Amino acid sequence: MRTLGLWMILLASVAAISAWADSRSAQDKVPPSEANAIKQQIIGLEQGWQRAVVGRDRSALDSLLATGFSEEDYIRPQVEPWRRMNVHITRRQEYIDSVLKSDFNRYDIAGDITVNVVSGATASASLRLIIERRPRLVPLSGQFGPPKEPPREIRPPGQRGGDDVVDTWTKTNDGWRVLSRQVVLAAGAMIIPLT
Repeated sequence: MRTLGLWMILLASVAAISAWADSRSAQDKVPPSEANAIKQQIIGLEQGWQRAVVGRDRSALDSLLATGFSEEDYIRPQVEPWRRMNVHITRRQEYIDSVLKSDFNRYDIAGDITVNVVSGATASASLRLIIERRPRLVPLSGQFGPPKEPPREIRPPGQRGGDDVVDTWTKTNDGWRVLSRQVVLAAGAMIIPLT
C-alpha cells in the first residue's frame, strides 16, 4: 500500500512537471500573425543593415547593433584546406570601424532572407551576402617553405564571393537589435604566387 502511494506521488509529480513544461512552451509560442509581422520587421531591418553598410552610415549601424554585438567569421584556408577552420571574432565598435573603412566594390543580399521566430523577443535570419572586394595580399604559411615573393589574391572583376550569414536578433526596449552575426566566408579566390 505504501509503495502504491509513492508511485502515485511520483506519477503526479511527472504529470505536474509535464503540464508546466507544456504551458511554458505554449507561452513561448508566437501566434502565426504575430510571427509573420516579426518576420517582415526582421527582413526590413536586414535590408536596412545592408543599405547602412553600403552607405557607410554610422548612425544607422549604431541603431541596429546591440550593445554586446559580435561577428564571428569562420574562415577555411584556401591554399591548405586540410587545416582547421579559423574563427575571427569582431566586436561592435571594431565592426562599425571596419565598415566605415571597408574596401568592397559591391555588398548585396542574394536571394531571400529566411527568418525563424524563436519567441516574441528572439529571432534569427539566414541570408547570403554577395561581396566583391578589391584584390589583396594574403600570406601563405611556411608549410612549403617561404615564398620568394609575397603571394597575391586574384579575383577577376566579375567574380563574386558568397558569404553565408546567420544573424541573431533580440527585442529590446528600443526595438529589434542584432546581437550576433555568424559568417561562413566563401572560398571565392585563387592564391597565385608572384613570379
